[in-house]
Amino acid sequence: MTGLPPLPMIQFSGGHFPITKCEKVISKRVLLLLWFQFSSLLTTLPAHARIVVGQDTQLFLYNAGFGCFSAGIGSIISKQPHTSFKKRLLKSCMAGLLGGSLEYAGKKANYLINANNNLAYALPARLVNNAGYSMVENGALGRPIFSHWCFYYNFIRFDYSVPENSFKARLLPWTIYGYAFCKQISSATFDLNGTLLTGDLAFKSHGFFYIGGEVYAGENYGHAFVYTDDYNKYHYIAHELTHEFQFHDLQVCNTFFEPLWHNRTKTRIYKLLDKYVYADFSYFLLAYNINSQLNYGQSYYSNFFEFEAERFASNAYVPR
Repeated sequence: MTGLPPLPMIQFSGGHFPITKCEKVISKRVLLLLWFQFSSLLTTLPAHARIVVGQDTQLFLYNAGFGCFSAGIGSIISKQPHTSFKKRLLKSCMAGLLGGSLEYAGKKANYLINANNNLAYALPARLVNNAGYSMVENGALGRPIFSHWCFYYNFIRFDYSVPENSFKARLLPWTIYGYAFCKQISSATFDLNGTLLTGDLAFKSHGFFYIGGEVYAGENYGHAFVYTDDYNKYHYIAHELTHEFQFHDLQVCNTFFEPLWHNRTKTRIYKLLDKYVYADFSYFLLAYNINSQLNYGQSYYSNFFEFEAERFASNAYVPR
């Protein structure tokens, strides 16, 4: 469970697959371009702006690094036969690095919702973020970087396999949990327009609401969120949608259990569930609570997940 307090508010400004030559060229060019952009900005901007860019750099390195690390771990666990360990690990880390960079770009694009007071930017941001996650997941499972794509929309995960030219749509059970918690907030009502435009179950409250004795302006539950319907609503929505992207990032942990699930693929019940349901365990909730405990008694934004969500929602310096 994550939330955005109304006060104090931060002021914000407007099988076996080889590594292809294409993947190598794309990786080198993307990394060189990103390095050039960041180094140029850091040397030309004034002091205050360099602090802001420094936070962006930290978040970029986290997203790209986590994508690279998690894809590499998944590749090691998968243990594909008849493959070179070094080549497999390099291919997976490369996919994770590029995917993590796109996940960062998708989160950063959420600010456009706030800057333009328009939810039309929510789905493009989701597309970019989900494309990045697909690359990380491909790397973790030892698949070619562009071979499989997934897209999360409300209570459904859509999967498309390029090699097999197959399409799959599966239910996300965690949505039920999110819906139930949002309904418990007495002031919250279902927002159909927000649901369709953001890709999440959206609920709006006509005032700040209380959870566990604390007041909130927004709250996220994975695939569902509540926001306060006031002049700052687009800020709240951008913040909560970033939390949902964080939820997606950690779904890569499912790939770590792939060898265990692979042994059950021949059972009828597994095939039935895998066809219609995707096990979207909330690793994010566990990570969020651990982070909160480690930073107990400190600033609200000392929790990294809150810091990241607010930084992308406000596009302003976030004190920690």
